[in-house]
Amino acid sequence: MGNLPILSLLPITLLVLCLLLLRLRKRQCPPSCRRCRYDISHRPVGVTRCSECGADLSRRRAIFTRRRVRLSWRARTFAIVLLVITAAWPGERAYRFDWRTWYLHTAPDRLIAFHAERAKGPFAKDARAEWLRRYFAGKLPRLSRDRLFDYLLAWQADTSRPWDGAMGDVLANALFYSHSLSPDRADRFVQNVYLIQNFQVRAAIRPGDPMAVEYTAIDRGCKEWKVLRGFEINGSFRGPPGSEGQNLAFVSESVDFQGEIAAHDAHTERLIPGIAPLHMLLVHHVEFFDQSRQSFDRTTQVRQDVAVTVLPPGTPLGEPVPDLRVADAVAKSVQIAVYRAQSGQLFANVRLDDPSPVDLAFNVCVNPDHPQRAAQVFAGARKSNIFAGSSSNENLLPIDVPNDQKFIQVQFIGSDDALRHSARLKTYWPGIIKYTVPIRSHDADHSPSSAPYVITARPPGH
Repeated sequence: MGNLPILSLLPITLLVLCLLLLRLRKRQCPPSCRRCRYDISHRPVGVTRCSECGADLSRRRAIFTRRRVRLSWRARTFAIVLLVITAAWPGERAYRFDWRTWYLHTAPDRLIAFHAERAKGPFAKDARAEWLRRYFAGKLPRLSRDRLFDYLLAWQADTSRPWDGAMGDVLANALFYSHSLSPDRADRFVQNVYLIQNFQVRAAIRPGDPMAVEYTAIDRGCKEWKVLRGFEINGSFRGPPGSEGQNLAFVSESVDFQGEIAAHDAHTERLIPGIAPLHMLLVHHVEFFDQSRQSFDRTTQVRQDVAVTVLPPGTPLGEPVPDLRVADAVAKSVQIAVYRAQSGQLFANVRLDDPSPVDLAFNVCVNPDHPQRAAQVFAGARKSNIFAGSSSNENLLPIDVPNDQKFIQVQFIGSDDALRHSARLKTYWPGIIKYTVPIRSHDADHSPSSAPYVITARPPGH
């Protein structure tokens, strides 16, 4: 297979040989002038000029005595047929030859890297595979190896491209086995294993508010290596986290996280209105396990400052949206079930299904006469189940009602107070949605369903 490029040159070689043979096929002829081919065999002795064209016959090669002979048509036809027959086999083999594979196996490293980085489609995939093959075979010099690592790290950080865990295995092996990954590249790899996206904190808070934090994450880890990861967040307005021995606020492995740093951890109690720098410490903890269950720990830290607007106490956090059509869209999406357990306690199951593209915030209360807040409801684009009270699947409503009461009112009260616990939400509806919900028995179906409701608008701030 490796000789096919040489065999493909055989037809050209035969053609050149045929031309040489034709050039050598000559016959004896009378002396003739090379310029006009006039027979000068009968010229007088001593004459050095051609009587026909006046050419100087004393010059070198001015006279020729051998003339080419044209092949007969039979000979020419035979030569052409022979050439076609001779060229058919190597031509067919050259047509079927895998020129791409031959090129990828013989091209220098810099061209393979160029094609993998710049090309698109199947050829770029083949170039990347060849690049990795040379790496595993130990044929890449240090500069080419570092260029491969940078290429894989850039791919890992680019969420628009699908990630192959086998590429993460290459980086993990280079980090823990061959130790060929530089410290800077190692930090990038560990941070991108649990790639944080859309990280944000609440842009405006009031003194004493918690510091809401949200982010989404993407798994860009390994295939053969098992990875356990955690993401720790701490934030403080007083100074850089860690400088005063504060503990990290929380650890999360969730890919879709909403949480908050407590007011005393973030030191928001003594903030004054204006712009305040929030000093953030983001810590990636990653533990790698190879196939033999040997573990390797790696931790990286990222520090950054975020400018946060501090509002005067009592200032509404968000913008009220009093449009009743928005509230009606939310009200229609809510499903509620309230039932009485055998113990006499009331439980509720509340579900909110993708109500509106407008960010809204509500507090859920039970009974107009008992305006106790049971839970906060964030109405965003993501479907969610909302439960009131404790953390069990169906949650106790701490309300005492007579045993013979058949209905109960559940209220969604729009409030900017709920925005304190969200980094994303910026608007709220300032009214009240009242639902009249039947109280079911303990042996009835507890699945939530739609209930009659009444929407009551109220001025913002009331």
